[in-house]
Amino acid sequence: MSSSFAPSPELTDCLNQLRSMLEQFIGLDDALIAVLVEHESAKHLRSERTPIPSPVVQVIPLMLQAIGSSSYTLLQLGIRRKCFTVLYSALFIFFGATEPSGQPRTLEKLAERIGQQHMMILFAANIAMCEVFESFHKKYGFSAAQAKADAIMERLQSIAYLNRRESGTPPKPGT
Repeated sequence: MSSSFAPSPELTDCLNQLRSMLEQFIGLDDALIAVLVEHESAKHLRSERTPIPSPVVQVIPLMLQAIGSSSYTLLQLGIRRKCFTVLYSALFIFFGATEPSGQPRTLEKLAERIGQQHMMILFAANIAMCEVFESFHKKYGFSAAQAKADAIMERLQSIAYLNRRESGTPPKPGT
């Protein structure tokens, strides 16, 4: 399989931006774990003094570690181009060379479709990570992490590929 089997440049840019944002969320995840376990590196990360109950401190870091690890796996799969070339090849063979409608499927269409599915996974992971920080901030307070999560989400909302219409043209402001 040639290395040209890849999504469109616009989708590739979107995927790269979503990966970058997820990487930043993973960093926030690590910071929240450090705050919860009261690691000395986290002394100045959280200005709020709302007490965090012991059961939360005992359980949430383990859950956050799993979330961070899973998110990191998504990043690694996306970064390793050869892995995706193999994945694309396998999926092309698995799905066959035709659409469900029976129309011929080109490698370019398949690469775009697989890229869009990858985009949806990364998008969902970013949204889920944002919700983790929003929920924690609402309950116990962690304004610094919430501000960073909000900034990441603002950037996510400005990704051109996510704001285009079905026709492929970007929406006009205010529509």
